[in-house]
Amino acid sequence: EAFEEASRLRVTETSKESLGKVIELCKKALELGLDELDTADAKKLLGAANFQRAQKSLEELAGARLPANRVTKVTGEAMQDLQAAIEADPDLVDAYVMKARIHLLRQEIGKGGEALDAARTKLQAMVDAGERDPDVKKKLSEVIIMRSVSRQDVDDRIEDLLKAIEADPENERAIQLTVESLASVGRNDEAQAIVQKFLETDPDNEYALRRLVSMLVQGEKMDEASRFLNERIEKQPDSSLLYSLRSNLLMVKASTGSPEPEERKAWLESGKTDCDKAIELDAENLDAYLNRARISLALKDYQQAKKDLDYLQEKRPEIPDIAFLKMDLAIQEKRVGDAISALERHVQLNTKTRMLHKQL
Repeated sequence: EAFEEASRLRVTETSKESLGKVIELCKKALELGLDELDTADAKKLLGAANFQRAQKSLEELAGARLPANRVTKVTGEAMQDLQAAIEADPDLVDAYVMKARIHLLRQEIGKGGEALDAARTKLQAMVDAGERDPDVKKKLSEVIIMRSVSRQDVDDRIEDLLKAIEADPENERAIQLTVESLASVGRNDEAQAIVQKFLETDPDNEYALRRLVSMLVQGEKMDEASRFLNERIEKQPDSSLLYSLRSNLLMVKASTGSPEPEERKAWLESGKTDCDKAIELDAENLDAYLNRARISLALKDYQQAKKDLDYLQEKRPEIPDIAFLKMDLAIQEKRVGDAISALERHVQLNTKTRMLHKQL
């Protein structure tokens, strides 16, 4: 009777108080004695109710400015419920993860790592046993990412992140963190290989497209970057992003090395054509407007540059590059006072941008 009442309450009531009643009824039922099947179900229900009550407790912290003693009390109550949930249902992975979050919030890195390792072990066992649910693999990947954040050694962190990709090859967050971590220690070839492999499964991914082109440019592989973008545009002629990326590449080519004046002008004009196409395909592609403004300035087409910069000023006034380009335009037109005014407006919008202060 106690177990049936707990089951009914769990379905019809969701308040913290009603969850407390569910917990007490489950405990009572287990103490009085249930058959084997109901005992297993009651333990799962007890674990779920404790976990949900912990969630309810932590919701008090979301977006609220509570005094430190109140935060300590709330997280302490949640931790007690999570421990009870794990004791009732040792396979409740979400309880381990939430415990880890609290430990990490308290800067208890070691204990947080232990909780995440326990969650990882449970999830890996499910995958190894043939679990096909993609959500399990996604959860495993996210748990490994969380674990990587608590690593002190960068090589250990990267090793974790590579395992996160192995668990879920489509996890874009794992891809980004791994690529940036590898790049930060100079393992650029590995980073590039990961991005290229990811693009095979998600050819339209904006992060991967941008990052691959930037890595090729940084590695001075301009011809390879050009071939990549030309091939992509041939396959995806309606991609605004690809045209804006190619326009940026053409600008870089025009500004590096020592191209002949006519060759430089040809690259800039091709870049402007790509910007036009990018904007035609997507009128909200702000990168294309920014690139076209830069190219127009270089080609001394001040009218087009001003038009694009005014549009960007209306859409995204906080972009620092707008200030620099408006300053360049004003200086080229011998309007130094306007250049100063343009920079002063952006300094007011971006008071912490050191480069703006320096330029002003």
